[in-house]
Amino acid sequence: MKSGFAAFIAGLCLISCAETVTTPATKPGDPARQITGDDLDKTRESYYQALENGTRRVRIQYDRVDTASIYWATLETDALRSFRRDALTAYELWTPEQTESEKRKDTEESAKSLAFSIVLYTEDQKDNLISLAGNSPVKVYLLQPDGTRSEPSSIQKLDSPRSRIEWLYPHKDRFSTVWLVKFPRPAKPGSVELQITGTRFSSATAWEAGTASVSAPAAR
Repeated sequence: MKSGFAAFIAGLCLISCAETVTTPATKPGDPARQITGDDLDKTRESYYQALENGTRRVRIQYDRVDTASIYWATLETDALRSFRRDALTAYELWTPEQTESEKRKDTEESAKSLAFSIVLYTEDQKDNLISLAGNSPVKVYLLQPDGTRSEPSSIQKLDSPRSRIEWLYPHKDRFSTVWLVKFPRPAKPGSVELQITGTRFSSATAWEAGTASVSAPAAR
């Protein structure tokens, strides 16, 4: 697995501060926009910091040698989405119209659902599957503030384009998979608990006002 998040960021910072990227004019007569290497670095590092602050890592180890599963769960907050838009605007040279369009989509999505991105590693690759099917090797639930246990409204595997996914989710490596899991947004604010169970483990991550605490995972 990764040797450390800090090392990853250091390894990615390859853009020279003197570099300048010129984006085309968005409309006839508009001046071209320029994005410097400093701009790229700042937006990327701000996004990675926000991602790291909102991510909780759970490691399930059966004995002193073998690691059964590791996952990184991140609550998709409005703030994180905003940092991500800023980073992608610089990284993929989005036009102002593209950025505004993505902002509207994020706002609409946030109003109707509570989403988590999950980077999952399992010892057996065939177990790295989260789905709505009853026989899914890994299941995810959300314990709502009123005590109701909800199933996901949608589950999406994020794997394309590969370069973008690996850039957005630095915890991912070739042995892990990124999943985007959405639940109906709770009617009332309060503490929620993300519950993840596998064939040999169960764990829970409690979230309150954008922060999280991890309960000790129980191996089965």
